[in-house]
Amino acid sequence: RAEGMLAWYRGLGAAMMGIFPYAGLDIAGFEMLKARAQETYGPHLPAHVILINGTLSSCFAQVVAYPLALVRTRLQTQGIGGRPEKYAGVR
Repeated sequence: RAEGMLAWYRGLGAAMMGIFPYAGLDIAGFEMLKARAQETYGPHLPAHVILINGTLSSCFAQVVAYPLALVRTRLQTQGIGGRPEKYAGVR
């Protein structure tokens, strides 16, 4: 209550910084895997190959982007339950 409306946006900078690397790696990884699979299967890939490619690219992107998600979570949850605020933001 004391922080006002700005408290709702705590961690937004970290969230925005985290989505760009995740989305970029996910899309780029999927396209690279799809191109490799098309060398084997031709232009029309079976559904299971698309599913595997999507899973692999998303997992890789998540592993790389996870540290930014951790920063975002810590920024958003600090001060809850009377705990002190440790972080001022992403600089």
